[in-house]
Amino acid sequence: MGHPAGGGAASARDARDPAHFGPDDPGAITAGLAGVIRTAALLIERTGVATAEEIGVETFAQRLRDELRVNQAVFAYPTLLSAWGTTDEA
Repeated sequence: MGHPAGGGAASARDARDPAHFGPDDPGAITAGLAGVIRTAALLIERTGVATAEEIGVETFAQRLRDELRVNQAVFAYPTLLSAWGTTDEA
């Protein structure tokens, strides 16, 4: 199945859809996600979600690229929204 913006999975990203990435996107994209996993690895281990061996942070980016390519898949970073506010106290 092609991407809604047109094209197949390998051409998933365009100006209208900057958060979806496919197997032909730059390695920095998967390296970025691998960095998030590296940062969260201790929490992942402590909560029992996965062991360090199961996570495999050293090979995570390459394994993700391989899986995207083999499956002609896309992935998307989660959309995170936040706000910061202050109030004036009179």
